[in-house]
Amino acid sequence: MKKRSQHTEGQSIRTSLFALLYVSLGFASVLAQTNYKVINVTDGGIITGRVVFAGTPRPEGNLEITKDMKHCGVVKSSGRLLLSKDGGVRNAVISIEEINQGKKFAEYVKPVLDQRKCEYLPHVQVLPFGTTLEIVNSDEILHNVHAYAGGQDMRSVFNIAQPIKGQKTTIKQAQLAQPGLLYLSCDAGHPWMTAYILLAEHPYYCVTQPDGSFE
Repeated sequence: MKKRSQHTEGQSIRTSLFALLYVSLGFASVLAQTNYKVINVTDGGIITGRVVFAGTPRPEGNLEITKDMKHCGVVKSSGRLLLSKDGGVRNAVISIEEINQGKKFAEYVKPVLDQRKCEYLPHVQVLPFGTTLEIVNSDEILHNVHAYAGGQDMRSVFNIAQPIKGQKTTIKQAQLAQPGLLYLSCDAGHPWMTAYILLAEHPYYCVTQPDGSFE
């Protein structure tokens, strides 16, 4: 791992495997900051690395489809741990802890969560807290997105249904105003549909590529 930044010197890096169901729900407490300050960064650097699974992973198996089989198929891969041929971990979230000032978030195209072929796409994404999110149904069947805040109480954050293909719903900034982890599931008879959204307070986060690499 290369480490070339005055702003990250001595700070720890956390890898959180959102590809593993429920493993990272406690991670929301790491984001319980309220004092991040945007400053002019002129001497920033780059941290690069790769997340690799050590050991032999358990067989993932398939998830049985019990509803809308004509559209969704009969089985689906769980997708909870996605590895490249040489063990690179996809969909791990990399973060720098204890950041209280630094660069601003990059300009975002309006983030989208799509429901396509009975799956949430993307499975994992990191967004600045207080953003808006567009949810789209690209399927010809009823879908639902129920978002829960991470933690023991699993507090409901929003719950929307979309019965029409092409339907779009905008989740407002007020609903995404609290930093932390959201776990998404479908209440419309598609329990295999899951996704994660990390609402980050600072921009020092990224999601690993299919080969496990990050920058």
